[in-house]
Amino acid sequence: MKKVKVNKNGVKKIIAAVAVLLAVAVLCYEISNFNSSNVKTQPAAATTYRNSITVKMFAVRDESLINGSSSLTYVPLLQDGERVAGGQAIAAQFVKADSASAYVDLESRKSELARYESLNSQQNLNELDISKINLQADSYFYEMLDGVRSGKTSGLESSAEKFSDKMTAKQILINGNIDFSKKIASLKSEIASLTAKVGSVDYLKADDTGYYVSSADGYENTLSFSNIKNLSSDKIKAALSASPAAVPANTKGKLIHGYTWYFVGIVNKSDATRLNDGDSITLRCDNMSRDSINASVYYRGPINTDETVLILSSKIMDSDIARLRTEDVEIVINETDGIRVNKSAVRVIDGVQGVYVLTGNIVRFKKLDIIYTGEDYVISKMIKEDVYDENKVPYLKIYDAVILEGKDLKDGKLIGY
Repeated sequence: MKKVKVNKNGVKKIIAAVAVLLAVAVLCYEISNFNSSNVKTQPAAATTYRNSITVKMFAVRDESLINGSSSLTYVPLLQDGERVAGGQAIAAQFVKADSASAYVDLESRKSELARYESLNSQQNLNELDISKINLQADSYFYEMLDGVRSGKTSGLESSAEKFSDKMTAKQILINGNIDFSKKIASLKSEIASLTAKVGSVDYLKADDTGYYVSSADGYENTLSFSNIKNLSSDKIKAALSASPAAVPANTKGKLIHGYTWYFVGIVNKSDATRLNDGDSITLRCDNMSRDSINASVYYRGPINTDETVLILSSKIMDSDIARLRTEDVEIVINETDGIRVNKSAVRVIDGVQGVYVLTGNIVRFKKLDIIYTGEDYVISKMIKEDVYDENKVPYLKIYDAVILEGKDLKDGKLIGY
């Protein structure tokens, strides 16, 4: 048998050629993969998760009606929710409606005169600071925007007036003095004329200390304030669906006594287990200009049925709160800052729930610590710095570029632009 002599140099050349071909193939694959891996990202945004329940509730206050005369015309002197002392004047009263109308105009002109006299006193430029004026004007402007966006317009007129005054003060500083003398003289003349037309003024006075409200809603006696803790679920349900009683013609408002008022409602067994007597909570309601108010759980009834009595108490009062009655109330048990992530980005890799993020042009897998799951999103625990679990897997942190869409994603993959 002949022995075949192998040319070692030839074998080396063949191996080298195959190696080159493999390298080229791998390189082509990587280049193709590099250029075709278009990804869509979204910043990991901060959000606030509210652990809350929403309950239909009825406001119970210690209220007494203010009686006047049905034959007189009254002009309130106070804002709703304002604290008054016993014997304090709460409304001007007039025999003639024309006198009442003139009184309203008179008070408006007096207020306008005070504004112009204040602006006139600022004519000394040394007293004006444009940076301070700009900050104050910005504040009033954003107050107006917030009111329009939220639909809570009770403070719009006041904010607009203050904004206008700051713009006038700015004009004085930039363009020099403005002559207010004619306007001031005109207002003084109107005030003198209206004062004569109004004549003498008599007043309706508060008979006790309390918070003043200029009107009654007919629900003042629906539930007993003094027997609040003994309210049954049937009585609360009846109040929530009740129609208001007729308000007597001689009723000219009401006083809210004391400092504490209550919201009462019915909760199911699941929600009841999340609340305990004495818990501090916050309340949110569409008919309040405030974002929220502090309150506490005054009483949570026994959890033995699916209708548990819930009574909340608060000491906060203002014009909006004084008018609350039957409301859909969001009871916020606690709030937690977190990171909102689109559900489409969430993946499970080796049993770990997380997302892919783009760091520079490299894909990295980051773990989630989910505290809430919504319909199309999850909220992960707020993390602001690099944090790792026991297996050295990094957690998602705020502002990471979360990958929503991408091809053949894996940790460490290089992404082209």
